[in-house]
Amino acid sequence: MNAMNKNTVFVIVVLTLALGIGIWRNKQSVGTQKAGLLGHQTISHSNNANQPKLLPAFELTEALSGQVFTHEQLTQKWSFLFFGYSACPDVCPKTIGTLNQISAALKNQPGVQYLFISINPEKDSPKVLADFLNQEDFQPSIVKGLTGDKKQIMGLASTIGIFVDENPSQPAISGPIEHSGTIVLINPKGELAAVFTNSDSPAQIAQDFQKLYQKAASLNRAKPAMISG
Repeated sequence: MNAMNKNTVFVIVVLTLALGIGIWRNKQSVGTQKAGLLGHQTISHSNNANQPKLLPAFELTEALSGQVFTHEQLTQKWSFLFFGYSACPDVCPKTIGTLNQISAALKNQPGVQYLFISINPEKDSPKVLADFLNQEDFQPSIVKGLTGDKKQIMGLASTIGIFVDENPSQPAISGPIEHSGTIVLINPKGELAAVFTNSDSPAQIAQDFQKLYQKAASLNRAKPAMISG
């Protein structure tokens, strides 16, 4: 093989590797989320970036009351959501404390709810989850616990983009479950509005929420009145 052919082969190999790396990076970026205040921006880098991400239908059980909680109850209220489980050693207790601090910073603002959704419903029965959330360390607490069908819970987490490292071959998980520490905010239309990470302080999250809340209120006031007749 002469020098020219060797150079040609080298260039082809380099271009092929570059293309492969580019495709891999693109796949890694699809569906990733932005943290912090989002306003009316999208939270996804997908091709449907301009479309609001609606949540799937679900029917879970509210741990303390035993009553059914559905996706429809995410409408007409702003909802802070966190996915965890009662045996979680560190992230979940810390995040429940964060949710309580957000509520305190917002002075228990009406029209806002705080939900802890179990990713280990096989063990987190309504009673187990209620006992976990009623611990003295969490009081006073406004966080509601939800548990139920795992398929629905995983579908909801997947739609939002919450990482849960589950092993289908071990349905009764006994060890720690790797999962995201992300808190998500759902607007009263049942759409994903913002994503917050554990690097966001409760005070900052409360401030960002107020900006979103005020912007939404301003948009609603700007809508023309319906004319009857």
